This record gives sequence, structure tokens and C-alpha cells, in this order.
Amino acid sequence: MKIVRFLGTRHAGFTRKEIAEHTGLNPNGDFTKMLKALMGSDFVVKYTPFGFSQREEYYKLIDSFCWFWLHFKEKKAVNQTDYWQQHLKESDVASWRGIAFEEVCLQHISQIKYALHIGAVSSLESSLIVKGSEEIDGMQIDLLIDRADDVVNVCEMKFYKAPYAVTKGYAQVLNSRLQALEEKNPTKTFLLTYVGNSELVSNEYSDIFRASVTLDDLFI
Repeated sequence: MKIVRFLGTRHAGFTRKEIAEHTGLNPNGDFTKMLKALMGSDFVVKYTPFGFSQREEYYKLIDSFCWFWLHFKEKKAVNQTDYWQQHLKESDVASWRGIAFEEVCLQHISQIKYALHIGAVSSLESSLIVKGSEEIDGMQIDLLIDRADDVVNVCEMKFYKAPYAVTKGYAQVLNSRLQALEEKNPTKTFLLTYVGNSELVSNEYSDIFRASVTLDDLFI
């Protein structure tokens, strides 16, 4: 349970070394067996972040019930029958909705590919984590679809009650991310892709997204 609790502190997951250090577990054969058991029972998945070497594998918690339990039942000891009605507008609940939507998206990658008309193209799905420093800005992208045709769909997953409108400031952030990706991977073409529960508003900045997928596309 120590491993699950620790993995529940960051959506993108952690390396084997980070898990051992923060849980106090000895990274021996038994530790390996625990990780394999969690993966074998579909609580955890192992992946290599985009652009990383195979030696930099991450372990990520993917069980939706575990995420819910760690964030609300265990952390907050929620026992009120009307909790959701009373706390619907709180930041913690809004954050949870975003995380839950991202998990739904990650469990429906084949439907996302179908909606993008790339279902027949072989691909490798991963995330990207770049730690910020004085020289570069940090960034986290929860889903990149790295296709066999050297095109990468950079998926921005958004959960909003209303149709989502791209602002000038956010368009600049997205452009900066694209430039950073293109500089490090000059042989690939990167396409920003909107994945949201609601429609993307058409405005002067929405063209930064080359494709759009909504919640309805995930359940066809």
C-alpha cells in the first residue's frame, strides 16, 4: 500500500528509484515483485516518457478507484452523504474532475485515435515530464501519441463546464511547448490536439489546435 499511496501523489508517476527512496522500501527482489504484482493486477502501468531512454522508466497509478480513495475517502475522510452537493465548487473537487477526465482519456486511447482518423497507424503512447530550471521552463504533457509516420499528436486534455476558449496567454504557452519539442526532435512533426469534455470555441487562437476530440468521441 505504501507504493500505491506514493504513486497517488503525482499523476505522471515516478521512477523506481524515487519510489524506493520516498517509501523507504529496499529496492531488492521483493520490491520488484511488488511492482510486478501491481502491474499484473492493472493498478500500475510502466512507461517510458517521450524522448527518454529505456533506463528512465516511470511507474504510474492507473486505477480510478485508488485515485478516488486516496484523494477523498482516505485523505479527507469523506462520510457525508451530501458531500458532493456541498463541495462541488471547491478547488479540490475541480482538480479531481480534471484528473478523473484525464484517466478516462488514457483508458480510451484507441477511441481518440479513431476520432483523429489515425486508428490504423501504429503508435506508442507516453507522457512527458520536463523539470524546470533557470535555463528552461518545466512542462508536463499527459499524452503524446508518437506515430509510425513520424507525426506526434500532443494532446491537451481539458475538463470545463462550458465550451473551452483558448486565451492569448495560453496560446503562447502552447507555442512555447511546441518550439521546445521541435528543437529536441527535429525529425518529427508535432500536432497540438485538443481533447475535452466540451467543444472547443472557435476564436483567433483556437487554430493552434490542429484537431479536436470531445467526450462523445470516447464512447462510440
